[in-house]
Amino acid sequence: MNTLDSRFLRLGDCFAHRFSTPGTFGYALSPLPASLAAHHGEPPALAVIVTAADDAAGAQRQHYVTVSMAGGELRARPAQLRVTAGDLVIWSGDKSVTFAFRVRGRIGDEVIDSASLRTESVFTHAFGLPGTYEWADANGSGLRGQVRVAMPAAAASHEEWLSRLEQGTLVHVRGERAEPESVDIIVGQTVVWAVEDAPGVSITDATLIATGAAGAPA
Repeated sequence: MNTLDSRFLRLGDCFAHRFSTPGTFGYALSPLPASLAAHHGEPPALAVIVTAADDAAGAQRQHYVTVSMAGGELRARPAQLRVTAGDLVIWSGDKSVTFAFRVRGRIGDEVIDSASLRTESVFTHAFGLPGTYEWADANGSGLRGQVRVAMPAAAASHEEWLSRLEQGTLVHVRGERAEPESVDIIVGQTVVWAVEDAPGVSITDATLIATGAAGAPA
């Protein structure tokens, strides 16, 4: 099953960012473990173009970018995306992506990086196996927490189980604190980490950090 580690996006994971100010977010997709860099010397072929919000335009919107692999290269659909300031853009991989990947780029002076979560970034992970998952920040802060995943109650109907799966569980990360620090879900549910004022953190299974199975990203 998919390992809990926001630095390495796989099937069942999503990375999202809310773009609050106009500008162009030029970015690259880095296949992992082949590369932790985002090919800084190359001009970005992928971009999110953020235009100023029109007060009459209505509510903020969500936009989806699907990452796929063809010919050994990662591709994003759409490659060029136009959004309005305040909109949320969500990246996720399809079944063709056999390696984990990273989204990294810059809009103005701000670096946005799925491997180093900062303000207005979101990471989601669907848990497919029961157990207790202790997680921490592999990038070195004191951020940590726990997800307890249980099997659905034997008496629950199929409809009740499906209804429960549609309910994401929110963890709000402020600085180096998670609120709540511990959550309870059932197998198949998704946990959403919404990040605010963080120093560039990851959401990583603590056993990976303890065993050195995954180092801090470049």
